[in-house]
Amino acid sequence: MLDKKSGKTLYLAAGLSLLITASAVLAQTPEQNTYARYVRTGMEQIKTGAYQAARDSFQEALRYNSADAAAHLGLGVASFHLHDDTFAERELTRAAEINPNEALAYQFLGELYYRKDDLETAASYWEKAVELNPSAANLRARLERIKKERRTEKSLDSNVSFFPSQDTLPKGGFGNLIALPLQKRPRESGSSLFVDKNFAPYQDQWAFLSLLKRMSRNEVESIVSGAEKQGELTGVRIPVTDENDDRPWAAQPSRKQKETPILGPIPERINLVLGNQIYIPLADLTPSLRNRLIRLAAFQNPEFYQAQGMRLSTYGKPRIISCCEYFPKYLALPRGCLDELCACFEFSKLKFN
Repeated sequence: MLDKKSGKTLYLAAGLSLLITASAVLAQTPEQNTYARYVRTGMEQIKTGAYQAARDSFQEALRYNSADAAAHLGLGVASFHLHDDTFAERELTRAAEINPNEALAYQFLGELYYRKDDLETAASYWEKAVELNPSAANLRARLERIKKERRTEKSLDSNVSFFPSQDTLPKGGFGNLIALPLQKRPRESGSSLFVDKNFAPYQDQWAFLSLLKRMSRNEVESIVSGAEKQGELTGVRIPVTDENDDRPWAAQPSRKQKETPILGPIPERINLVLGNQIYIPLADLTPSLRNRLIRLAAFQNPEFYQAQGMRLSTYGKPRIISCCEYFPKYLALPRGCLDELCACFEFSKLKFN
């Protein structure tokens, strides 16, 4: 569902779009004036939360002009909030067909599929909305979070390095463990290349790289610091390794990050089985919720960072250690995660037994 802040933004944006369209036909024919009046009324009703009344107003507007996108968009938005998803999808799709540049139609179609927990379809609609409205910073941020949550099926071992693991480079090579797209065979076959915004490969890959400006140390530290504060580096806790910390009791447990809302819908209730481990039914878990629970039982490997800091080989030392287990019908977490698991559920207002 929409959070309060993003929902308010959508109401205002939808209202503005409808107002502009309605104003464009004002003071023309009597039918168009009536149409514009119903659209404006529906817009005001959406802003006040009177969705059924707004739906009636937009349906009346369509009686006078069924070929304009504004009424279809408004009817789709009102139906979305009334949880009439089939009708909402039909009207929003119709609005997009009439006006392919109507970003809000794609945005609400994304919201509709987001509510159904179809993150892939939601992301595809939001990408179209962002393409049409590049200034939609909030939507762009949500889209990035969706893409992040869609990677839940990957193992935590997939947190590989994009750069060599050693600090010095051998002559004539890139070093070990360098990830795509610089590997020789994929590059020669054209299956891994740098592309432009239209996904067309740059003809000269090295010429493109030569034009990129090197980021300053302050720029890098600023980006990393911001991502670290939001828990977006690896999404797992950082173990305490500072032996010279004078006030270790003042630190949060295992450098715990601040809780953030779980994306997408969540089940009303989950039944846990407490045995040698905590067993959670996989059928009850959405991708975003499953991702959050997996990371409760994972932490960054201090041995990896100690070896890396001393310029020793990190071969065989995983960057992240995961303590969860997958069974055919259950996700199992260590019993020591029970308190954090309960806190996560309570923060998300998810009931559990």
